[in-house]
Amino acid sequence: MSDPKTKIARGLDNRARESKPDSIPLENLSGAPSSVSDLEAIASRVLDIRTKLVDSVANNTKHIRAHREKTKAEVEEQRRIRDGNHITFRWDTNHSRQMVDQEVNRYSREIRKTTEKDRAKLYGEIRDTMAKVRATRDSLSDPTAILMRMTRLDPDRATAAAILAHSGPREVEAALQDAVLTKNKALAAAALSRMDSMSDSARKSVRFSRGDVAAAIVGDEANRTNRLLAALDLAEIDADVAWAESEGKATDRLMVRRGIKQRELQHYLGEESSDAA
Repeated sequence: MSDPKTKIARGLDNRARESKPDSIPLENLSGAPSSVSDLEAIASRVLDIRTKLVDSVANNTKHIRAHREKTKAEVEEQRRIRDGNHITFRWDTNHSRQMVDQEVNRYSREIRKTTEKDRAKLYGEIRDTMAKVRATRDSLSDPTAILMRMTRLDPDRATAAAILAHSGPREVEAALQDAVLTKNKALAAAALSRMDSMSDSARKSVRFSRGDVAAAIVGDEANRTNRLLAALDLAEIDADVAWAESEGKATDRLMVRRGIKQRELQHYLGEESSDAA
C-alpha cells in the first residue's frame, strides 16, 4: 500500500499537468461538475472537509504548545531541585532549551504520526475533488461556454440557427443586438455559432465580441460560478497550508497565494452585492 505522504507528493507534482487544456485525465471527468448546482454541492463538501482538516491540525498545534509549556515547567522544577531554591532559575540557558526542544520534537513526531492517516485522507479527498473541478472549470466559468451549454438542447436555438444559416455580418450583428436587448440566450448562441462559421474578414466586420455578448446575457451565472470556483481554490490553499504546517514545512508562499485568492473572492462577492443593489 502506498505511503500517504508519497501519494500526496505525487498528486502535488501532477497538479500542473492536470491544469493543461490538452492533458485532462479522462478519469477526472467521472464525477466532475457539469453545472452550477453540481459546483455548489462540491463546494459545500470541500469546505466541510477543509474545516475538519484545519481543525485537526490546529488541535495538534494546541497540544504541542501545551506540551511545551508543561515540559518547560518540569525542566524549571528540576533545575530548582538540583540548584536549590536559593538560586534563581534562568530560562535562557542553552541546556534547558535543548532539553525542552528535544522533548517537544519527540512529542510532535508522535502526535503527527498518530493523526497522519486521518489527515492524509482528508487532504487527499480535497485534492481528488479539485482535480475533477479543474477538468471542467473552463466550460463552467467562461461566459461563452456557459451560454452554449445552457442552450445546447434548446429547440429555439436550432430554429434560430436555421434562420441565420446564410446570414451575413450585418444580419448577425442585428441578431446579436436583439439577443442582448431581450436576454435571448437561444438567439445569441445561434448568432455566435454563425459567426464562427464565417470567414475571418466577415467575422471581423461584426462589431460585437463573443465575450461581451455572452457576458451581457449570462454574466450573473458566470459571476456565481467564478465565486464558487474562487471559494474552492481558497479552500484548497487552506488545505495546502494545513498540510504543510502539519509536516513542519514553510507556508510563506502559500500564504501569498491565499491573499491573492482571497482578494479574487472578494471581487466576485462585491460584484454580487452590486448586482443585488
